[in-house]
Amino acid sequence: MRISRLLIGCLLVTSAACERGGDEVFYSVRDSVGIQIVTVDARQQAETFRVDDDPEWLIGHEEEVQFHGIEDAVLLECGKLAVADGSQQQVIVIDPESGNTERWGGAGDGPEEFRGLARVFDLGEGRIGAYDRLRRRFVILEGGAFLEAVSLPTIAETQDPPLLEVLPGQGQRVMYLAARAGLPRTPEQGAYRGSGPVVRVHAADQIDTLTMIAGNTTFAAQGVGGPVPFGATTLLAAGQDGLWIGDTAHEEVSLFRESPEPLKVVRWVPAESRDLTEARVDALWSALESDAPEQQRAMIGQLQQATPVPATVPAFGAIHTDARGGLWIGSPVPPEVQMLQMAPPPQEWLVIDFESERVARGMTPEGFRLLQVTGEKLVGIQVDALGVETVAIYRVLWQEES
Repeated sequence: MRISRLLIGCLLVTSAACERGGDEVFYSVRDSVGIQIVTVDARQQAETFRVDDDPEWLIGHEEEVQFHGIEDAVLLECGKLAVADGSQQQVIVIDPESGNTERWGGAGDGPEEFRGLARVFDLGEGRIGAYDRLRRRFVILEGGAFLEAVSLPTIAETQDPPLLEVLPGQGQRVMYLAARAGLPRTPEQGAYRGSGPVVRVHAADQIDTLTMIAGNTTFAAQGVGGPVPFGATTLLAAGQDGLWIGDTAHEEVSLFRESPEPLKVVRWVPAESRDLTEARVDALWSALESDAPEQQRAMIGQLQQATPVPATVPAFGAIHTDARGGLWIGSPVPPEVQMLQMAPPPQEWLVIDFESERVARGMTPEGFRLLQVTGEKLVGIQVDALGVETVAIYRVLWQEES
């Protein structure tokens, strides 16, 4: 199945909103040619959320459990925590109550080893899925053993490792594999975004082409190249019945369903301007220059001259789904976080509950990067002032707006 992005774009231009409470556009739904269009106003919300001041669990400070480059973490149905540790190339499973720890894998090319461990998934019934980007394998772990290894198809020639999402539950494993192109082969002046396909891989090895997506904003000019600060990318998040795909250049994400229900597109009115000001760009390069050794500061200036500057900041920085199928849209993450290896600042989230047609907003704490929303808990990576990573689990507290 192939869905035209042009068709989606045309329909979004014609989307209309129903009104609630006078002239305020709060939450509207419109169906058109088999596509359900949901529009919300990020400046308005029915309720807010906050998290506890201290996490319910903070895992990784103990002598017997320390992480060295957390790639992913997921709280399993059984209450245990599975962590993809990139430095050790191990899936580490911890019982927060007892402290019991299991370690699977290690670095290498053997049948029970990883070379590019990037994601872990809860497959239910005690099984864990692990994704090795570099070896293009999806491994199923159960009972302390490597139960199955699935070779993933090569879907595009790209310098970037492919992304993977797994549809949770429903008794049938469905995987989404996405390729995003890297730098162009021939250096060109200005920003560049390659594109690659998203394919849907069923348990029976059936492969469908879902759509094409744009990759990271990159550049190659004046003998240098790399990612563009404040550049756009495409993010994925698996939901209960399909895959959410969002290009951060726009305030919209689309749900490609597994069920026969229509495609869903979500758009939102931003809470503030996305214009990228000259002062904000100068602040980035000043921070990079001040952090660089004296002998490298001239290189920072040259890089600044060669790097393209987008007109806007990304519309969002992360998307997740919760246990009820709700959508969590996170504010953009400053480029300094990755470029200077800083702890992330507090992140604002727009939460859309499609069942109740409710919209909420809230903040996650400083130093925390959200990885999973499960029930009333948030799971993510906590980075302290020294750059030490742990896995933090916070409780979510909801309250009505007054």
